[in-house]
Amino acid sequence: MSQGSSSWWGSSSVPVRLIGKFGKRTGYPLVICPFCGDEVIELLSGPGAKNPNKVYLKCCQNEQNVTGTCGFYLFADKYRRMLTNINIG
Repeated sequence: MSQGSSSWWGSSSVPVRLIGKFGKRTGYPLVICPFCGDEVIELLSGPGAKNPNKVYLKCCQNEQNVTGTCGFYLFADKYRRMLTNINIG
């Protein structure tokens, strides 16, 4: 799922569950990936990235430029919005 598409998180058919961990930089609760069911992790983009030094959250199975891996990722502001929309944040 790309950064610009967000309609899936308002769906009652998508089970989003907490995993009992929190992001170190944001403090946001981490959830089970709504795409594949694995863990969501919090990372910081590097200085040479397209969006340098920006916090983002992605599925631990999301591998950049690897076909067939999970596609879930959101920058921190959109992740926070997702949490609010599903009544977690």
